[in-house]
Amino acid sequence: MISKNEEPVIFKGTKKGLLIVVDGTYPFDELLDEINIKLHESGDFFREGQVKVQVKNKQLNLTELNLLSKLFSEETNLELAEIISEAGEVLVSFPSSFQRELGKREEPDYRINNSLIIRKTLRSGQKVEFPGTIIILGNVNPGAEIVAKGDIVVFGELQGICHAGAKGDVEASILAVKLMATQLRIADLVSRAPEGTPVVPDTPERAFINGNQIVVESIDHNKLKDKI
Repeated sequence: MISKNEEPVIFKGTKKGLLIVVDGTYPFDELLDEINIKLHESGDFFREGQVKVQVKNKQLNLTELNLLSKLFSEETNLELAEIISEAGEVLVSFPSSFQRELGKREEPDYRINNSLIIRKTLRSGQKVEFPGTIIILGNVNPGAEIVAKGDIVVFGELQGICHAGAKGDVEASILAVKLMATQLRIADLVSRAPEGTPVVPDTPERAFINGNQIVVESIDHNKLKDKI
């Protein structure tokens, strides 16, 4: 167990909810145990609302983020909102409104470096908007809609409506393993799929602006990985 002199985990109540300050020099599993102990010691005082976690001397990886999120969802009604640096910079933001729309899932969505990562297939009628890049680890079904200020990357089938560069960024692009969108929009340009049964592409494709029109080209699959 933790035996250093300084407290590895500090709880602070704020107007916006609970702030948990953790010292990243301690082993991560011990930090989780310490957070859990403090949550139980606090009784019902910190049992619901939003929580921010400030991490000192460490950058959490996706596995650690997942474990931290599960701790709050399984042990309390607290909603993990943000991970912030020692200087107060937002490192990771958990988009709660979209989580509520889709319901609970084993893996949370993350916003990292102004990118929203969604680990779920979007169904018809669902719409996602984000002021940055959107990365979908799943399919986008017909009738679903994605609107991003930056790029859109789909590691699956893209069959819905897609709008990249929504604030006028003509350098934005749309990438998908299978690009079959009913409508592509980049900045102010629009391209619609031809009527009839969509053609399933053999390779990943990228849509971007060339001249004054949206063009689609095949790309190497490794370029998709570079977007994360």
